[in-house]
Order: sequence, then C-alpha cells, then structure tokens
Amino acid sequence: MKLWATITLFMALGLSIVGVHQSLLYGFQNSYWIFMFSLSLVFLYGFLKNKLQNQENSARKSAGKQKKNKSTRRKK
Repeated sequence: MKLWATITLFMALGLSIVGVHQSLLYGFQNSYWIFMFSLSLVFLYGFLKNKLQNQENSARKSAGKQKKNKSTRRKK
C-alpha cells in the first residue's frame, strides 16, 4: 500500500474518533460535518486502493506477456 493511501485511512479513523468525541460534547448536529469528511476520506481510500491494485495487475499482465513472447521465440 502506498503512503498516501495509508495516510488517508488513518486520517479517516482519526476524524471519526474526533467526531464521536464532538458529538458527545456538542451533539450530532454540530459534529455532522466531521463525520461526512471522515466518510469522504474512507471513499477516497477505497478509490486509491482500487487504483493501485489495477496498476499492479496491469504491470503483472504486461510482464507476463513479455515472458510468454520470449519463451515462444526460443521455441521457434
């Protein structure tokens, strides 16, 4: 996992903890924006994680194709 994805995940966790604390002190209505920001960071984390997995899979596929091409050339 890349550094930005990890930072995003831990920021989302930290903001959710802050949101719970603020909702206990001031009520949910006043801390709603903290929960929404935390939720948006969770969605961003999922997007980044999916993007990184797609990049790794495409790199593996291209490396596998190059190995197959080299092995077929040797057989000829």
